[in-house]
Amino acid sequence: MSMKKIVLFAGTTEGHRLCECFVQNKWQAEVFVATEYGREILPQAPNLHIHAGRLDMKQIYSQLTQIRPVCVLDATHPYADEVTKNIKEACQTAGVPYMRILRENTDMTENVTGSAKAHIRVADSMREAVDLLNDKPYLEKNILLTTGSKHLPDYTKIQDYQNRAYLRLLPSPEMLQKAVDTGFLPAHLIAMQGPFSQELNVALIKQSGIGVLVTKQSGKSGGFEEKISAAEQTGTDVIVIKRPKQEDGKNLSEAEAELKKLMT
Repeated sequence: MSMKKIVLFAGTTEGHRLCECFVQNKWQAEVFVATEYGREILPQAPNLHIHAGRLDMKQIYSQLTQIRPVCVLDATHPYADEVTKNIKEACQTAGVPYMRILRENTDMTENVTGSAKAHIRVADSMREAVDLLNDKPYLEKNILLTTGSKHLPDYTKIQDYQNRAYLRLLPSPEMLQKAVDTGFLPAHLIAMQGPFSQELNVALIKQSGIGVLVTKQSGKSGGFEEKISAAEQTGTDVIVIKRPKQEDGKNLSEAEAELKKLMT
């Protein structure tokens, strides 16, 4: 009888925690991440086989037909719509059970009142956020982008972005090179692994003279609350990109309970 295996598509804090769960339970898992940096920050163990590189739907399907896992866990970022669509389609085609791992949601205006609430604007997408940044209230302000390297083409449409915009991104050589190639000055790139404390966010805002912070509604594990608190403390404007509509799926504890049934 062949050994039971799990397939995990990681890319979030939840993905990291699931890998720790696999190690603890000695479950065999094939883990897929987009970059070499993503591979390096995951736990290393004999029962984890970590693959780095972006896959399209056909490539995912090919992997699933070879591995034949008991289920596929999708712990990619909530904003990675295209990746999730490809994973779902590959699972359906291969006849493999699919489980979406949900990130804890955070109400972007929870505990924010009075003048602080007036500093928060909400956008439906990065493009809409760029339109807001090009509007009169923000044109003279330095910008801290905490929305990663995925949106580099959109950032170039921010007026005077090379002088005004500071980008916080993962310390991946590939991502840093893409940012430099896009036109960002090295002095405007903050390469760090999060999530970040309120104190560090405050320091970065003050150091770079930030007037407006751009963030996704990334939840507790994405350090969302610490960003909002830092902005409130420093009187910084915030543009929040709304999370896509909540999907069906399971949180971490529900997923782990389900896996214990499948793997025993």
